[in-house]
Amino acid sequence: MDSHAHPTDADAAAPGRPAPPDPAALDSALAWLRANEAQRSPWPRSWLLGGLTALVLIPSVLCWLGMTHAVSVWLVLALLSPLLWAGTLVGLMARANVGDSVGQTGAGALLRALASETVSTLQVMALEMALRWRQCPNIIGAKYRGQTGVILVHGYQCHRSAWNAWLRRWASVNRPCVAVNLGATEGLIMDHAPVVAQAIHAMRTITGRDPVVVGHSLGGLALRAWWQAHGAQDAGVARFITLGTPHQGTRLARLARSVAALDMRPDSDFLQRTRQHIDRHGLPPALAWLTPTDPLVTPASAAALAAPAVGPAPENRITTPCGHNALLLRPDLMDEVLALTQALDAPAAAPAFEPAP
Repeated sequence: MDSHAHPTDADAAAPGRPAPPDPAALDSALAWLRANEAQRSPWPRSWLLGGLTALVLIPSVLCWLGMTHAVSVWLVLALLSPLLWAGTLVGLMARANVGDSVGQTGAGALLRALASETVSTLQVMALEMALRWRQCPNIIGAKYRGQTGVILVHGYQCHRSAWNAWLRRWASVNRPCVAVNLGATEGLIMDHAPVVAQAIHAMRTITGRDPVVVGHSLGGLALRAWWQAHGAQDAGVARFITLGTPHQGTRLARLARSVAALDMRPDSDFLQRTRQHIDRHGLPPALAWLTPTDPLVTPASAAALAAPAVGPAPENRITTPCGHNALLLRPDLMDEVLALTQALDAPAAAPAFEPAP
């Protein structure tokens, strides 16, 4: 993490720069972010170690039982398991996307989705979350006063390190960026609202500017939970951005039994309540990116944000075809959000959104 030195009087004199925060408030905000960053989800590493153990142990047992002919079959199946898993998801996606206005079902699109989801899932889950979870700290500190920061919110059964590619990109240009840990994601999505609210408050305290919030998958629904619980009273975000978020629910959630999966089913109570709140109060300027070959958000059009009854309509933008986790690795999306934050630093940036009462 970058330097946390307190701002000086010279900082306050800089033209267009927000006044320095109270030192105690600054220390409190930085302490909360450090504590949140230090949390980790043990499941990715445990899952990886368990898989490697099974890869070695089961062939050993088969050899001990004299079933040497089965060893090669087991090894092939084990090595192909990520591809088989992604293939199952892509097959379900193809069925759900039939007749959908966004989803693609052609053979070429399905093959690209299969390759994209297999490679991106291995990179995000096995490499970044299991092995590199400590390598990309938040880019934050008093020296970023006056810059528009970004808050990244991860998805289901993930961890802040799912955003490592984004953190590396922001570190390369030395701009403020925070990836939060939601903790366990199997429970009620509404329970994540306080974490998002605290992260927004901390970023605003440190930088003096309303941040851009970006949520991937369930992370976008956590942003909706924050907006319902806190946003109408504290509309302090410059942009509201989601990547592959099941705003209309996803059919795949019907196959799971966790509380969060129930919240992500089409027409769930959670989705209906947050949609009603958005209809009454509007949204900050919002952008939803959706991919036509998303194996986890089905059908693909379910990742679009519906226009509220009041306030500006969100922008729904269809990306070139890629997998669900591949959205976390796309340089074009990173660069667009980065350019947006740089534009928001200008004194003439758009005024804060005022929610309807």
